[in-house]
Amino acid sequence: MKIISYQEDYLDDCLVLFQTLGYPTEKQALKKRLASILNLGTYRLDLAIVDHQAVGMIGYVTMPFFERDGSYLRILALAVHGDYQRRRVGNALLEHLKQVARKENCLALAVNSGLTEERKGAHQFYLANGFKPSTQGFGLYL
Repeated sequence: MKIISYQEDYLDDCLVLFQTLGYPTEKQALKKRLASILNLGTYRLDLAIVDHQAVGMIGYVTMPFFERDGSYLRILALAVHGDYQRRRVGNALLEHLKQVARKENCLALAVNSGLTEERKGAHQFYLANGFKPSTQGFGLYL
């Protein structure tokens, strides 16, 4: 397995990964969205590649702290193809992100995860990887 920065050649694989995450979308919409987001510079999407297929992805952004000096990486999307779950792909993506954070002198990783039944496995994954519950998120969709 290797981890690379997003390349459009893997757009079809990313469609599957977005569906795995619970965010189905259309190919052209995803292509446009990723181009727009990744063009911002602080947003990134890295892919876990096995046998020329993207089997995992981690999308993240570098953000400064408001409450203190320094910055952190916020995970915005982490998904592993169903056929590759429980094969340490997610762990490899997190280890990769820790290396990115250290290289960029970021002080922390942060992630929000929905409170639905479907996300309980994700919660266990994060806890097993050293994350601690620290805040409660709220959302208001307009």
